[in-house]
Amino acid sequence: MICNALSGWTAFGRELVCLETSLVAIIGGWAAIVAIGITLAWLLGRALFRVRLVPAGILALIAVLVLGVAAGRPALSIRPLGEGALLVAVLDNSESVRRVPELYRQATAVLAGRVDEAAASLTEEARGRWSGEIVTFAVGARSEAEGLDLARLAEALRNRTAGRAGTASNVSAGLERALGRIRESGGRGAILLLSDGLYLDDDVTGALQEAVRMGIPIYSYAVGSDHPEGGIVAADLGVTQSVGRPAVARLSISGGGQLDWRRNGADMPAVEPLDIESAEFLRAARLETVFDSRGIQHVDLDFAGEDGKTQFRRLFTTVRGPARVLTFGPAPWTRGADGARFEFERGDPSAPKAPLGYDLVILDEITPDQFPPDYPEQLLQAATAGVGLFFTNGPLRGSIEADTLLSDWEETVLEPVLP
Repeated sequence: MICNALSGWTAFGRELVCLETSLVAIIGGWAAIVAIGITLAWLLGRALFRVRLVPAGILALIAVLVLGVAAGRPALSIRPLGEGALLVAVLDNSESVRRVPELYRQATAVLAGRVDEAAASLTEEARGRWSGEIVTFAVGARSEAEGLDLARLAEALRNRTAGRAGTASNVSAGLERALGRIRESGGRGAILLLSDGLYLDDDVTGALQEAVRMGIPIYSYAVGSDHPEGGIVAADLGVTQSVGRPAVARLSISGGGQLDWRRNGADMPAVEPLDIESAEFLRAARLETVFDSRGIQHVDLDFAGEDGKTQFRRLFTTVRGPARVLTFGPAPWTRGADGARFEFERGDPSAPKAPLGYDLVILDEITPDQFPPDYPEQLLQAATAGVGLFFTNGPLRGSIEADTLLSDWEETVLEPVLP
């Protein structure tokens, strides 16, 4: 009772909690209060004759109050500063960090793992009070992927597709943006900082002091290029190319050096290395080659920078060409097809070529008995491997009730793949 009365007399940020206790403890506590009260009354009565007994009475009164509070066993606890908290991943988006994409992807994956570890260390209730956000900085800073739970924050870090790299690294802008977002969300949180520490004379003292004042921890993860002084910042070959047509790779290069390149790992002596002059800003470079076959192809780049280090990049692309079509039968309608998209080859049913290696096999007004006995089996194997089969039924056999030409193919091993 007394404890409950006193529980409201607390300092900011703290409270007295009166815990439950047993009936025996309550009766014993109040019995002690009554005994001390009788003693106090006697002492106060004697105080009328002896003034020096008054201090003893005051001390006894204090003892009564303390014992009354003890009967409720109060406990001092810290009130939560807010219901929510924000975890901000602050990512350096400068060219020196992004120069080697593989390292950058590995670093963001490590950061995602740290988020998973943090989430696993929390109870389910506490985890529900946390949210996540990504802040990137270069010349300035901006927020990305706001309002995520911790699991989605980790996923966003792993799957993040970085945009264009910046030419500067203003870490103060990134930290101040993150602290501002934490302040808006209630003042609780933490920061994960991903950077290489190259800040171009940026004074980060003010942002760090603000983080200390707010009680926001900053966990730093270092990542960087082996070529901070210069190198290939970005390179693109394009998703698809065409056989026999020029394919262009476009690059952005920081600093000077020599650029050597090869197609599919083969030496290209006819192509001289490019000498890239050093400049204050990024330089553009353009490489042109021709692929002579289809499929997944690549270009290898070696950049020897002024610092004596060599940077390697490999660019992949899909090379497409005219579809190779093997045709049996008249198929006169193929003459109007686009020659840039289709390459037709006429086949002889009595001595047919193997269908594997073609993109499409056309069988126009033709029956299985015109081929060798094992050719339907070859067609089935080709269809299973991805070769297309295109049947044209042809004219009627006398009447509408008679079997069509396509019916003959249904009597072969091709029946399961026919419509």
